[in-house]
Amino acid sequence: MRISADFYFYFMMGRVQELSNRNLLSVRFLLICVLFIVTTDCYAGISGKAKNLLAYDSPSNSYSLHVDGLAELYDQKHPVIVISAVGDSRLGKSTNLNFIRHFWDGDEQKLFEKAFNTSDSTEPCTRGVWVSTVPQIHGSHSALLMDVQGTDLEDDRVTGKLSMFTALMSSAMVLFVRGTLVNHQLNFLYRIARLSELIFGPETASSHFPHLSVIVREPLRPKNGKSLAQTIANAIVSPNHRDGMDEERKFLASYLKGREIKVFDLPHTKSDTLHNFHLLIRSTYKKSIETITEDFKSFPFKKRANGGKADGKYLVELAKTLLSTMNGNSWLDLPNAYVLLERDVCQQSFNTNVKPLLSSSLSAIKDGYETALERVRQNCFLQMEIIQFQRQIQNVLNQKIESKEKQKTLQEEKQKRQNADNELEKTKVMHAREIAIKTEQIENEAGKRRELETAVLEHQMMHKTTKNEIESLKREISRLEIQSQRPRKSDNANGVCFSLNLPWFRIRARKEF
Repeated sequence: MRISADFYFYFMMGRVQELSNRNLLSVRFLLICVLFIVTTDCYAGISGKAKNLLAYDSPSNSYSLHVDGLAELYDQKHPVIVISAVGDSRLGKSTNLNFIRHFWDGDEQKLFEKAFNTSDSTEPCTRGVWVSTVPQIHGSHSALLMDVQGTDLEDDRVTGKLSMFTALMSSAMVLFVRGTLVNHQLNFLYRIARLSELIFGPETASSHFPHLSVIVREPLRPKNGKSLAQTIANAIVSPNHRDGMDEERKFLASYLKGREIKVFDLPHTKSDTLHNFHLLIRSTYKKSIETITEDFKSFPFKKRANGGKADGKYLVELAKTLLSTMNGNSWLDLPNAYVLLERDVCQQSFNTNVKPLLSSSLSAIKDGYETALERVRQNCFLQMEIIQFQRQIQNVLNQKIESKEKQKTLQEEKQKRQNADNELEKTKVMHAREIAIKTEQIENEAGKRRELETAVLEHQMMHKTTKNEIESLKREISRLEIQSQRPRKSDNANGVCFSLNLPWFRIRARKEF
């Protein structure tokens, strides 16, 4: 299976950010490696080959995650069943996981692929944690198998952390035992249950613990007529064994209360049978492994801390969170890390489903935000985050409404100004018309005044002329009167005396011939 390029971009960007404070050469080298890995066809290796997810380095006493294992997680589509195999070494965990993976989809004729490494030697071949995806042709969900190194290979501190990592990553945990459950295996269950309670508290610790099943290799014959399932269940939760482990059993009985512990038995099978397909298909081992596989298919899906179904990206973030906790030995801070992880899931869902809507129009937000928020609720189970998202949406709505009201007010003000301008323009036109009329009237009045003044002036001139003529006539009359009052000479033969009668006076003149 080729590792997806989008995972490498997602994962390596985090690495580039970590190196950014060191030197540019390291960043360039890492980017070149990314391009080489993404573009090289042969990198993925054999299809279905298990990938190393978690490794422990003894000299540095530290744990590390491998990019190919994280890529295997990242490619899972939700819902996903995560089944881990734990127990002592050399119990056939890897071998049985390979056959479970082969028979998962019921196709017996397909080519058998050995996903997990196995060995016939006495030396364990599994170190750390390895993962492999179950191939499904018509599956509606993903399934991931997780192989863990034997619980008897390191000291309790190392195996405890590896087992806690596995338990928190899994939705189902299968404990492999030989013959029957022994005390150190019971102590292993007690340690991870106890650590889970210390981390998450007694009220919620059990919800973080995976579904527990037990596979018994070469089971011993049960005593007192009890079934194998009853015998194994009693060995885990019944405090009447008087072997110094009764307190652990009491705690486990309380911790696993109400949970069914499934027990499967695998008969002794020769190595030749497992390596010969014709012998295998007629063996009781095949029937047992098919029964186990069918039960595995009904195991619960991996859920997030608050009940939502997990996907590949969530598993990657969870693995990184657990790694930081393991290396920092800060298990008591893990609940806060879970909350941060859940918040990140909520925020991503909000950014995908709601945030693009918030840049739309007010009506589009009102019509679509409930549907978008419902999609967020399907992935986000933190009620406080949902409330915060609702507040954020309401703030955006309020801002949109306020902006719309302001826009409306501005539009109204603009319309008012436009109306006022129109009225002012009308008033100006009307005033201009009135002024023109008044001007015309004034000009007419001025013309009439000028005509009157001209007439008056002409009249005055005529009056003056007439007056001058009258004065002239008066002077003439006066002169004539004066002349008429002088003594007149006697009429002679050479003279004639006559008189001139005028309407207002009489002139006498004397003319001499």
